[in-house]
Amino acid sequence: PQWLVRHMTDLVDWCLCLVRDGEHVFKEVEALPWSQQVERFFTSLAALDAHLASGGEIRWDPGRVFQGGIADALTHTGQLAMLRRLAGVKMKGENYMRAEITTGRVGLDQATPVREFSE
Repeated sequence: PQWLVRHMTDLVDWCLCLVRDGEHVFKEVEALPWSQQVERFFTSLAALDAHLASGGEIRWDPGRVFQGGIADALTHTGQLAMLRRLAGVKMKGENYMRAEITTGRVGLDQATPVREFSE
């Protein structure tokens, strides 16, 4: 799981370089202790979120950014969920189509999940 979160953070950093700078720069950063790695992930995600919300120029094809780094990171999100379930952690799915998505909310403090088939 730690490697997955590190890689997901590297992917988010890459996406930020693409959209903000127009540069195809992918760097693998050395692994950090778990809590620092999670903090780095959310810091990177906040930076990407802030740039996209700023209205600033997007210097790389957004479709390619999503097809590349974002889709890759989402794949690893699913892998983390699978590993948690294999470890015996019960998890319910969330209906992301109905989830409360708010610009700038990119940390552990999230809205109450909207469960599948709930009203």
